[in-house]
Amino acid sequence: MTLHHIARVAAATLLALAALETQAQDATRIVAATVYPDSARVERELKVPGGTRHIALACVPAGVDVSTLQVDGDPELRLGEIRTTPLPQARWSECAASPLEARTQALDAKRATLEAQRDSNELALSYLKTWGSNAHADDHATPAPVTGRPAAPPRPGALAGDLRQAAYDLLVDQARVRRELAVLERESVRLGDETPPSRGKDGGWRTVRFDVWTPASASLRVHYNVANAWWRPTYRATLDSAHATLRVDRQADIVQASGEDWGEVRVKLSTGRANRAAQAQAPGAWFLDVVVPQPVYAMAPMSAAAPAPAPMAEQRAEIAGSTMKRVTAEPPPWGATAIATDYATEFDVAQAVTLPSDGETHTLQLASQTLTATLKRRATPRTDRAVYLLAEMPRPAGSWPAGPLQSWVDGALVARTHWQPAQGDKLEIALGQDDQMRVDVESPGAFTQSRGVFGGSTERTSTAVYAVVNQHPDAVTVELLDASPVSRNEAIRVTHAYVPQPSATDWNKVPGVAEWTLAIPARDTRRVSISHTVTAAKDVIVSSLP
Repeated sequence: MTLHHIARVAAATLLALAALETQAQDATRIVAATVYPDSARVERELKVPGGTRHIALACVPAGVDVSTLQVDGDPELRLGEIRTTPLPQARWSECAASPLEARTQALDAKRATLEAQRDSNELALSYLKTWGSNAHADDHATPAPVTGRPAAPPRPGALAGDLRQAAYDLLVDQARVRRELAVLERESVRLGDETPPSRGKDGGWRTVRFDVWTPASASLRVHYNVANAWWRPTYRATLDSAHATLRVDRQADIVQASGEDWGEVRVKLSTGRANRAAQAQAPGAWFLDVVVPQPVYAMAPMSAAAPAPAPMAEQRAEIAGSTMKRVTAEPPPWGATAIATDYATEFDVAQAVTLPSDGETHTLQLASQTLTATLKRRATPRTDRAVYLLAEMPRPAGSWPAGPLQSWVDGALVARTHWQPAQGDKLEIALGQDDQMRVDVESPGAFTQSRGVFGGSTERTSTAVYAVVNQHPDAVTVELLDASPVSRNEAIRVTHAYVPQPSATDWNKVPGVAEWTLAIPARDTRRVSISHTVTAAKDVIVSSLP
């Protein structure tokens, strides 16, 4: 076998391997994504021929966590080395452009065409100015040719009328070019405002290569986690007051800025978090000891004080039971089938979804339920003198994570709030204020006096009368809540006096919160009188006195 023949065989082999790798790359597409509140997991599908040894995924954004890459699909699949290489900036244009980038490129091409027209017009105007400066430009008659000599060809711009018309046409075209360039400049500014915060360019692009082996043609699935993609639940509650029904629409706000466009993909929304703690912190030893006061020595005055050392960064901790846990700052807070797993709830969106990597919020409709609701009114006059409307309903089955809520009553938007559904068997939805009701606080007061034979104790009394005013033409029922002081030390004694007596003093299992259910006739008023007395020894300092 000659050297030339060996070289040809080697070249053919390399081309075949490159073709296999290119074919695998061209056949890949994103088919599914599971979105978490802090990240997302993407699934790509690859069609590869039998005997494929190398697969390359080009134009992979920097937000992809390559360490989470997994390949499955063929039972006999073998996965080898995984490696990533950054794509040089000169080749970033090879990656798929977003619609905004395509519009930007079209804008640049149109600007280049207009600038070429402007420059060519300026060149023609300069040419006309040169001919216009000729002394014979205004001659209307062509001089007779000399006998025996050929007639001289007419000079461009020799006639003043032709010169003026040519200049007029050029100047009109220049004005048009300037107007169109100004429009393009405004469009360019708008495109700059619409540019997503992250799309590969911020962190660059990479090529991911991994070695595989599969004996026959197969469909492989590649899974990996991406950053800059998340979701949150949102709710819309619509009350039909005539029929006492409440329709609750469950929605999902999805933000996708991973750098890869998702086109017609299956989407699952999970309440789990990929980046949450993996295990509980092991408790440590808990020692108690007697604090020995340290002696204080008097220091001689100094002429100049030395600079104080830089304060150490404080780290706060909480003691709970026999364990100590560190308190970390909370991160800032934004049709489907619900599937409950051992660690999270997943919502499987029924239809395929297209989500471009634009960083914008896309809202999906998950489900809608119509429930029988009971309309309630609630007042907490110690903190707010308004009366608020509530819709109470039986808790539907399934997971109800917290999220933003819009409340509508008979077609009108009445409230926006962050809804945190309770864990009991009922749910409450806020419906805003009742403008035809109010609570007046009458004769509030507080006084302190000494008690005992020698004035050994101090007594603090706080009183108030709450007047609930109903301006409706019909009778209504109002739930009035008021917090009373609760002693946590045997040295402090608290007594209460209520008129009328509350129906409960531990509303919603909160100690000291008294509850009244007041039936108020049309255009009438009901009053509730309260009195709290706190008694303690004279030398005892009581916090949070009324």
